[in-house]
Amino acid sequence: GEVISDNENNLERHFENKKFDYIVIGEPINLYNDPIRMIKSTYTLLDKEGQLIVSLKNTKSIVTILNMMGYKIGSMGIYQDISFDNLNIILNGNGIRIRSVAIEKYENISDDAMALAENMVEKYANKSLDISEIKARIYADRFWLVIKK
Repeated sequence: GEVISDNENNLERHFENKKFDYIVIGEPINLYNDPIRMIKSTYTLLDKEGQLIVSLKNTKSIVTILNMMGYKIGSMGIYQDISFDNLNIILNGNGIRIRSVAIEKYENISDDAMALAENMVEKYANKSLDISEIKARIYADRFWLVIKK
């Protein structure tokens, strides 16, 4: 198939008469100036059964807390602070549904930092919530989202 790449500001103009089976946004969506507009714009370019694949950098991860505590675990970069839940609510309000989610976990967390994180979750997490769900979310580096027409 054909592979096309373009700037976020040119999508609607360059491809207004084209429809795609698949669109992959390579960088995390919250790295763009207007992530919601970016998703909405690319969503309109999907064929009737098309799929949009995007990632969302987790700005609510344990790495943020560990870095604040002096552990140097990579660079967070400059990402817009959008949680998975908030993105999902905004997209649903625009008639766009996330069909599946995969989690890419951090891999470079030292054993002592991980032990500290585990202790924090066990000690401070709201006990009425699913602890395994909390751990999956805070250990996630990125959420990979599949959005289907």
